[in-house]
Amino acid sequence: MEQLPKDVQDVMLQVSADVNQYIRTENNKAEQQALEDLIANKMEVYTVTPEELPKWKQAVEPVYDLYLKEAGDLGQKILDIGKKSS
Repeated sequence: MEQLPKDVQDVMLQVSADVNQYIRTENNKAEQQALEDLIANKMEVYTVTPEELPKWKQAVEPVYDLYLKEAGDLGQKILDIGKKSS
């Protein structure tokens, strides 16, 4: 990409950001629809409160550790990206 003219780089970066935002928006819509479908089908859905969130994060740490043993450096990169976006 560095070999491209600056104006082309700028366009590509903007398109990338636009596509990323579109994907996030569509994913959020799909998640909301899935949640509504679960509730409509009488599934009990529990929402973690902000006060409970640290306990939940602590409880799943062993899962992250296991994942990292299997996924290595790439897994760490993926987790880091997830932490930035949440």
